[in-house]
Amino acid sequence: MKKWACMAVASVLAFSLLAGCSGQSMARLPGFGAGESVTVKVNLTDKTENKIQIRTAIPQFSGFSAAEELNAKIKKVSDDGIAQMKQDTQDLGDVPGAGSLFYQSYFDYTHNDDVLSVWITSENYSGGAHGLSWVTSFTVNTKTGEFYDTLGSLFKDPAEGVPYITDKIIGNIQKSTEGFFPEAVQTVKDKKGKYSFYLDGSDLVVYFDLYEISPYAAGMPMFRFPLKDLQTKPYFTEKDPPTGYKLNGQNIKWKEPVVSNDSGVYVPLEETAAVLNDSLVEEDGKFTVEGKPVEITMINGTPYAPLVFFNGTLRDFVFYDGTVLRMFTPVEDIQVFAKAPVSTSAAG
Repeated sequence: MKKWACMAVASVLAFSLLAGCSGQSMARLPGFGAGESVTVKVNLTDKTENKIQIRTAIPQFSGFSAAEELNAKIKKVSDDGIAQMKQDTQDLGDVPGAGSLFYQSYFDYTHNDDVLSVWITSENYSGGAHGLSWVTSFTVNTKTGEFYDTLGSLFKDPAEGVPYITDKIIGNIQKSTEGFFPEAVQTVKDKKGKYSFYLDGSDLVVYFDLYEISPYAAGMPMFRFPLKDLQTKPYFTEKDPPTGYKLNGQNIKWKEPVVSNDSGVYVPLEETAAVLNDSLVEEDGKFTVEGKPVEITMINGTPYAPLVFFNGTLRDFVFYDGTVLRMFTPVEDIQVFAKAPVSTSAAG
C-alpha cells in the first residue's frame, strides 16, 4: 500500500512553498520598496442560495495603502454578479435548466515591481442556451496607491502609446480571415482607447467582452503586448511566461499535462492531489482521495482522474478553461510576498 499525504511539492511549484499540510503558502517576489510586505489571503465560498450554486475564490490583499479600496472593488464584482444572478432567475421556476443554475468567480494576479494587477473571471448560467463569462480587472501601484484605471495612465506618453495599441489590435483583426464581426475594426476605433486591460507576467493584455467584436464561440478576444516593447510610466521587469498552471492565482511548475478529449478533462492524480493537499492512497491498484474512491485512467503510464472528481466529489476549487488549469486552496493563513531592505553599506 502506498500513501501520499502532505507530499513534498516544492519541486512542483515555481516559487510557492506549501508548508507541510497547514495550507499556508508563502513566496518571495521582487518588486516592493525596501522593507515592504504585501500579503494576500484566499477566501473560498461554496454554497447554494435560491437554487443557485455559488462558488467563489476571492483574494484579500493587505500591506499597502490602496489595499482596502482594492479589496472592496474585488468583493463588489462577486456581490454584483450574485445579485444580478438572483434577479435574473427569480421567476425561472422549474423550467428546463433551472436545476443547473450557477455563479462562480476566481482570480489571477501578477505583481511586477511596484504594480499589482488582478483580474477576476466570472461565469454564470441563468437559463437559456449557454452560460456567460466576463473579466473584471484592477491594476494598482502598491507603492503610491495609484489605480491605473485607463490604459493611457500606464504610458509615459498616452498620445503615442494608446494609438500604438489600437493599431496593433486592428492589424490583428484585419489579418484574421474569420472569428471577428465585420464591424469589429469600427468597434475598436469607436472605443477611442478606452480598453479593458491587465498585466500578465511580462505582458500587457487588452481584452474585449463576449459579443463585443466576435461571436460567442470565439470567446473573449484577448491581445497580448510584451511590456518591454512599450514606453510605460511604471517600471516592469522581465518575468517568466505563464506556465498554464496556477495555484491561488500564481503560476506554478507542473510536470504532467492536462488531457482534454471527447470523454472530458483529466488531470494527473498524484500531482493534483499533492498541490491541493488532498491525501491520496493506493491499495491493490485502486486509489482513494480523501477517503473517496476515484476511477483512474492511465495515460502514458501516469494515473489520471476526471477533473470533475476534484470539483464535484471533493468540492475542491479546480477550473480549466481549455488553456489554464487554476487551483485554489482554502488558505487560512496569509500568503506573504516581501522584499527585504536593500543594504546601502559599501562592499568590504
